[in-house]
Amino acid sequence: MKKVLIILVAMVFATVSVNAQVTKPEQKKATFHKNMTCYMMKDGKMYHSMGGKETLMEKEMTLKNGEKVMPDGVCKMKDGKQIQLKNHECIDEMGKIHRNYHKKM
Repeated sequence: MKKVLIILVAMVFATVSVNAQVTKPEQKKATFHKNMTCYMMKDGKMYHSMGGKETLMEKEMTLKNGEKVMPDGVCKMKDGKQIQLKNHECIDEMGKIHRNYHKKM
């Protein structure tokens, strides 16, 4: 009976330690590269950054996923929610927001 109990406890500890090592998708850091295409807020102005070139945004843009980005930095999500980008934040073409984008380039 003691051997069964010891084996059971060992299996529980092994399972817990394996689950603790699994990285969840939201814990992964975004990869930054200078050829990334995104819309970013820099010094209070919105820029379209593509291939390492930044162009001042002058009109509303629609992302590949249907969300909209305004020249004042407001992003209208598909669910109707609006967010305001802060300095050095950008939103990529799939709608993912990256923090401190400009500082890491």
